[in-house]
Amino acid sequence: MNSRNPVDQLRAHLEAATTGPWEPGDVWLTAGLIYSDGGERVDDGDATRCAYCHLGEPAWSGSADINGTTMPAHRHRNPEPYDPGHSVSSADGGLIAYEGGGIVRSEDVRFVVSARELVPALLSEVDGLRLKDATLRECITALHAPVQHMGQVWCGECSVRRSTGPKSEEWMAFIPHPCPTLNALDSTEATEIAERKDENPCEGDTSENGAWHSVWLHGKWESLTRRMSTAEREYAADRVASYSRHLAECDNDPDRGEPTGLRWWREARR
Repeated sequence: MNSRNPVDQLRAHLEAATTGPWEPGDVWLTAGLIYSDGGERVDDGDATRCAYCHLGEPAWSGSADINGTTMPAHRHRNPEPYDPGHSVSSADGGLIAYEGGGIVRSEDVRFVVSARELVPALLSEVDGLRLKDATLRECITALHAPVQHMGQVWCGECSVRRSTGPKSEEWMAFIPHPCPTLNALDSTEATEIAERKDENPCEGDTSENGAWHSVWLHGKWESLTRRMSTAEREYAADRVASYSRHLAECDNDPDRGEPTGLRWWREARR
């Protein structure tokens, strides 16, 4: 094997191999049409049934080479496939491998051989990603810990507070716990959004970013953020900027910059 990424190697071999799915055994029964609906032997032009039509509706109808002659034919699924221990059938009615003759196409040989080496490497990579995912989930969960305030539970990370003294603080924005970030960890929303991205590119981003963007649009942004620390301002502005980029993508305007005045404290220092 060469040094290419195992995912790329296996994908290349898969694309070159015979189209799947593959099934064990000689699954298909193919025969030319030589019978009428009444079961009588007729000329090719009048035939509507093959020798296997008693098994039910054909899985495929078309023209096939039957004993050296191209003629109308049916393909039926064999209820008891031949030689399931040594034969492999493809979805198109052919054989991938058969007893005595081995594997038919060299591309399928490469795919089978590479899978033996590359699949363990992929499984190892999957195990590593699962471990990393679990570690990140623990870190995120710990970061977005619940905080009791005014009789309710809020997310200590997402909620916005500012210091009013050595031991006092003022709450500026209240985000319930579990917050959107924690909810996203335990939902399929992100996956569904990714799958629908091509169909509807305006779906995406997070509820938290959208909420901060609404504050920017409809609230007194400078007045609100003036009472925050610089770190809090930057966090809030990052949320607005993220959602603004998302809207720019929806509008097919990738060169759109941040909203003017979003980080007014930076501009004030110039």
